[in-house]
Amino acid sequence: CYGNTALEMGSNSRLRRVVWGLFRNKSTSADFIVANTHFNVMSTDSSAGLVQSRQLTDIVRGLYEKYDCPVLVTGDFNAKKRGAVSYCTSVVYDVLSLKMTDVRNSAESRVSGNGKALSGYSVDHIFSVGQVRGRACCILSQRELCQLSDHYLLYADIVI
Repeated sequence: CYGNTALEMGSNSRLRRVVWGLFRNKSTSADFIVANTHFNVMSTDSSAGLVQSRQLTDIVRGLYEKYDCPVLVTGDFNAKKRGAVSYCTSVVYDVLSLKMTDVRNSAESRVSGNGKALSGYSVDHIFSVGQVRGRACCILSQRELCQLSDHYLLYADIVI
């Protein structure tokens, strides 16, 4: 099974979507869902991000209840933890992290490149809902590339 939904208040309904698929682990036969999204870029107004956050968490809750399996949610949320970042992006992160678990916080081990610490702010996240265990989370960041983008590859070793 798979599906997609356009996010409300999206600047481009072709790009601002939640896309998901149901997968089965061949070793354990455990089902799980992976969803991906890209929220609007935040400016001084967090209203679009808040609407999209609430819509995403409703979609994820519905998938979790319908398929009775863990859901992993990945993507560019344009949302950051509180700290030296804008208020709008941290409010969106707060809404997401109240309803889902940020894998980088719950992983047993964390690894960072030399350019950005895994504990630092990031607009990209992996969230989970349901029974999963994060063994490791890694952010691939090279100091030489930090000026090019605020996006870094984020990896997670997750047991379902």
